[in-house]
Amino acid sequence: MRSETTRLQAINRNGFVMPVVILAMVILGAMTLAALATANDEVRSSRAIRESGTALYAAEAGANLLLATVVDSPSTVLDTLAENMSPGDSVDFSWSTLPNGASYRAIFYQYGSQSYLLSLTGRDTGLRPGEQSISLALGPVVASLGGFSLVSSVSGGYDEAELNGGVSGLDYLPPQYDAGSCPPMDDVPGITWRTNDMSGGPVQGNPPTVIDGSLDPFDFGDHDWNSLVAMATITLGGDPGSYIQPIVSGSDCVEHNLNWGDPLDLSSPCADRFPIIYSPGSLEIESGGYGQGILIVDGELRIRNSAFTFYGLIMNRGGRMRFEDNTRVYGGIVAGEELRLEDATQVRYSSCAAQRATNGAVGGGTTVLEPIDSRSWSASLR
Repeated sequence: MRSETTRLQAINRNGFVMPVVILAMVILGAMTLAALATANDEVRSSRAIRESGTALYAAEAGANLLLATVVDSPSTVLDTLAENMSPGDSVDFSWSTLPNGASYRAIFYQYGSQSYLLSLTGRDTGLRPGEQSISLALGPVVASLGGFSLVSSVSGGYDEAELNGGVSGLDYLPPQYDAGSCPPMDDVPGITWRTNDMSGGPVQGNPPTVIDGSLDPFDFGDHDWNSLVAMATITLGGDPGSYIQPIVSGSDCVEHNLNWGDPLDLSSPCADRFPIIYSPGSLEIESGGYGQGILIVDGELRIRNSAFTFYGLIMNRGGRMRFEDNTRVYGGIVAGEELRLEDATQVRYSSCAAQRATNGAVGGGTTVLEPIDSRSWSASLR
């Protein structure tokens, strides 16, 4: 009887080990599978991060290439396309491959009068490549001469300024211009002068006046005074002797020393005429008129006895600048020495007028695009 009981207990003990071993094997197997799955997830996650980064850099590389591809200086491939586009148009550049094997696709849209969007998708080189997309909002370059930007309605000052006419740095949009084709409105100082030798008023701006002893009013970045003179399309001196106005023959704008374009009628054949007018000596305008572009004078500049209106930039380096009667300037002026604004003269800062004049005169009438100043860039992950 005892031997039978002992035998049964031994059998029972042997039967208890098997379930424990099986359970242990299941647990170890599950732990192994979990470890393998975790390791695999880490590998996939690392690969996804690497591929998404490569895709993002590919998209950025594509954007930089397109923004830097100059077709006809200073115009890039995007500037050239923009000249022939209308709101709603788009251009698909299709896929391009970079030296590292990554690729990008660019689509260029026009969604406003002068508002553009460059959308790029970057793609990695893997078997299941990740993609990233970025977008750049583009607009025309703000009044600039190769790095020089107008920062006030009046700047300069080696001698004195007598401001008995009106000066305003509050950005003004001429009624004939479409806000969508102009840079964002931005108020600037009314006058930035090298010394405090200023008198008269009124002056408006943000702030009205700025004194800057280090000011170099003729720092034009990529251009200097001589390079602007070399680009002059009209050279004159003394007194033009006649009314300055657009000259049209049929549907053509006639090139003439008294034709300084048409800033008032944007449907005119002369609306896209932006001359650089140069006077190597003194210039006196007495007969009145209107025009646009860049006026640069080495000697004394005097406008009087007339109603004269100019849209763009007026620069005087070597003498006194004196505006009288009903002179109107929309854009800005740069004075090297002495400035006098008298009677009903008005100088009003206009980023739109200055932009049109500098782009038209220095850029040959082309649209020059750049990313807008704020919130131009966005990205999305696919």
